[in-house]
Amino acid sequence: MRTQTTTADQVDSDLAGRRLERLEARDKDVRELVSEIRDGAQIGICLDLCSEKERYRRWTQQDISVFELDENGQMSERKCLKAYQRSAADQEESLPHELRPAESLVDCCWYLCSELCTMDKIYGNGIDTWYDFMWKRTRAIRKGNGVDICSYS
Repeated sequence: MRTQTTTADQVDSDLAGRRLERLEARDKDVRELVSEIRDGAQIGICLDLCSEKERYRRWTQQDISVFELDENGQMSERKCLKAYQRSAADQEESLPHELRPAESLVDCCWYLCSELCTMDKIYGNGIDTWYDFMWKRTRAIRKGNGVDICSYS
């Protein structure tokens, strides 16, 4: 009889997967309500650098960058930033709690500039890794509410 060993990463991934399933079920209900009352443009209300649902989705898909990990190698909510995703025809429209308002986009820019544009971050993890991370995160900022950030004062 073989016993299966479970690592901490597998447990964390399983928990993240279950949390993601609950968030997707919640979003299905919210999407129905929003579609009934929505009258035009959406306004983002996510004040985090990355929405909760995206953090769990990326954790289960093992799509977390080295720049988003804490000292223990775990995903840090404080360091996790929304990554660029190409639009697809079958992709559902984002809900307000998945979109970031202009002030959150500015916070993301400040975080990227102050925390990640340092010589040790750039050369410590490889300039190609740093460049790829910065490109995807700044592209997500440009894609999400790009017009609103220009009017932010």
